[in-house]
Amino acid sequence: MGEESFNLKVLKDNEVKSELANEVLQVSFVGFTGFRFPICHFPTAGVKASDLHIIIWNCISKLWDYGFEVDYIMQDGGEENRTFMKMHFPDDPIKCNYGSPNIFLRGKNLFHTQDFSHNVKKLRNSILKSGTIKGQHTRLIMKNGKYITWRHWEKAVEWDRLTNSRRLHYKISESHLHPNIAEKMRNVLAESMSNTDMLNLMESYAQSLPDSDFLTSSVSLLQQTSKLIAIFRDSRLITNVNDKRLKDLTDIYYWFANWDKEIKESTSIPDNQKSKSLPSKECMNDIMCMLTSFPAVCIQHLNQFPEGSIKPSRFNNDVAENIFCQQKGLYNGNNGNPTYFNYSKSVNNIILGQSLKSRGRKSNAGLDSAKQFSNYSDEPVTKKPKLHKKCILPTKSSSSCDFTAKCKENYIRI
Repeated sequence: MGEESFNLKVLKDNEVKSELANEVLQVSFVGFTGFRFPICHFPTAGVKASDLHIIIWNCISKLWDYGFEVDYIMQDGGEENRTFMKMHFPDDPIKCNYGSPNIFLRGKNLFHTQDFSHNVKKLRNSILKSGTIKGQHTRLIMKNGKYITWRHWEKAVEWDRLTNSRRLHYKISESHLHPNIAEKMRNVLAESMSNTDMLNLMESYAQSLPDSDFLTSSVSLLQQTSKLIAIFRDSRLITNVNDKRLKDLTDIYYWFANWDKEIKESTSIPDNQKSKSLPSKECMNDIMCMLTSFPAVCIQHLNQFPEGSIKPSRFNNDVAENIFCQQKGLYNGNNGNPTYFNYSKSVNNIILGQSLKSRGRKSNAGLDSAKQFSNYSDEPVTKKPKLHKKCILPTKSSSSCDFTAKCKENYIRI
């Protein structure tokens, strides 16, 4: 992780020892215009928040030297990542929308946010664990006195398959309902169970029941997640701070905040069960971080650049996610025991070869985020002129030689 990190570790552990790296820290840059590039990567045996602080701020410094301003840092929900984020805030970070002073740009904030794709997967995973079967379920999520369990999703899909000749949500498979460890990492599987199509299916299933009161909270949650997915997968630009989508995100934030407050202040739920009546604490904090920081990023950027714009569909870590997928599955033959040497050699292949969209279909983050880093064109820059032929059929009076000659004379160049 670098000489400074190594020296700090020696002072902390009071010994000098070498460890074999078993992880890779990948840092990538994604611009508001869509330009992106993997900046650097480091072998590590488990990165600490102190290491992250040194590395990330060094990266920001180097980017600043080349004229790139960093407005936000996006991470997934690792514990050390959260600790690194908390290092920048003496008080509750939500009070300042997770914005800390930017030492390279006085008067501007550097926002810390969490990856949208990971948040959707973590929320889905929490619902997967919600139920009443001992040994299988570890939570029993509740809102407004009604349970939210994965069984509601399973029953809705079963009803759709048995009742409708043309399914309301035809893309649902066993991988959606019962994902294994690898499938839990795929964005499309989590989002398909939380999007507008799933909301429509759950509402239709509720209407078919004589008593659907038990589905009220599940439907209410889907109403929020479907709007969340629609906004963060929207490719339309945000060009104004009064954009309705920013207001919708604020409304979603208050929905989750009120849910958290409702459970914590409830007198009917035992204190030792309150944490199990919500998604995990880390999941809730990451969602609220994302919902408050993204509007703040938009407001700061659009105030600085009134003619600028932000595309919500770029506000995620899908680029870095697909780098790992291509490293493991494409260039190194699904190697279950990769090495850092192979990782380093494959980075340039990924930079130059991301235009092959078939690679994105098999990655966790999907096709759209697997587009090229480089400016690749599917067609030649200078097209060769095409030759068109006017075919003249031979007549009885013309010989075969005459026909050949006439055909050659009737090529035209465009």
